[in-house]
Amino acid sequence: MDYDDTFKNRAVEYNYAVQKYPHVLINELSTAALMVDAKPNEVIVNIPGACVDISKYIPESVVYKPYETNRSFSLVTGTPYSENWCIPEPPNSVNKVVSLASLHHSTDEERREFYKSVHRCLKPGGKLIIGDVHVGSREDKWLNEFVNKFNGHNGKFWSEDDIKLMSGFNVTTEMKCYPWTFASRNEMVDFCKHLFGLKNASDAEIEEGLQKYLMASDTEFDWSLIYFMATKPT
Repeated sequence: MDYDDTFKNRAVEYNYAVQKYPHVLINELSTAALMVDAKPNEVIVNIPGACVDISKYIPESVVYKPYETNRSFSLVTGTPYSENWCIPEPPNSVNKVVSLASLHHSTDEERREFYKSVHRCLKPGGKLIIGDVHVGSREDKWLNEFVNKFNGHNGKFWSEDDIKLMSGFNVTTEMKCYPWTFASRNEMVDFCKHLFGLKNASDAEIEEGLQKYLMASDTEFDWSLIYFMATKPT
């Protein structure tokens, strides 16, 4: 299987999980929306925006613009494609940019280029909001140990030191924790199998991993992200 087929399959699996079980990520997406704190008529960019739609949690009058940085995810979900994390918006035109649980797949240099693109399109006083896995956390070990064993996941996760890369912004951080809740054990295993790309793992292995790494019950486990709130000076 070639690289493009691999990512097309991941996009299909990921989209299956969030479409079949939309209630599971309610707390994740509503927390992201809370951190964005969108005001009426603001322009909000969500990148990458496929499968992490926060539009139902923000005011209807908001101009919501999702972009996807992975071509396969863009094709599967119909989200407009944005190459190389470059936001296709005019300078000083966007109020807020949110990026949820994806930048850990990028290098420091790629992050710097992304921050430059964000800084260019944000209005003075505008904000970049990043939510991602904290280095050394249970989520880190779940992804880079357990998930890695089955699909090679190797994320570069976040610590407060990442503020140093955000040149031109005033930055604060905040941890957020919330449950992912399921209707049954089978639903939890099926959701995680597809969301995390664990098709090579048995249901029993996934269940054992969820209990070991995330201390899951039959129908729930806690999830946490570190949020970076980066403000462009006025």
